[in-house]
Amino acid sequence: MDTDNEKKLKDIEKKIIRTGLLESPGSFMIALGLYAKFIAKNHAFYPALNNPDVIQFLLVVGTMILVWGSIRVFSLMLQKNRLLANRDH
Repeated sequence: MDTDNEKKLKDIEKKIIRTGLLESPGSFMIALGLYAKFIAKNHAFYPALNNPDVIQFLLVVGTMILVWGSIRVFSLMLQKNRLLANRDH
C-alpha cells in the first residue's frame, strides 16, 4: 500500500509541475496586456498590441488560464494532503 501511495504522490507532483508549465503562457499574456494597456500608450513594440481588442483578449484569456491552473493546483494539493494524512495513520 505504501508503494501505491508513493506512486500516487509522485504522479500528483508531476501534474502540479505540468500545470505550472501550462500556466506560464497565461502570465505572459497578462504581462503583455498590462504593458500594452498602461505602459505602451499606442506605441507598443508590436503593432497588434495597439489594438484594444487584442489587449482585452490577452487580459481575459490570460486570466482564464491562470484561474484554471490555480483551481487545478489547489485540487491536486488537496489530493496530496489527503494521501499524506492517510499515510500517517
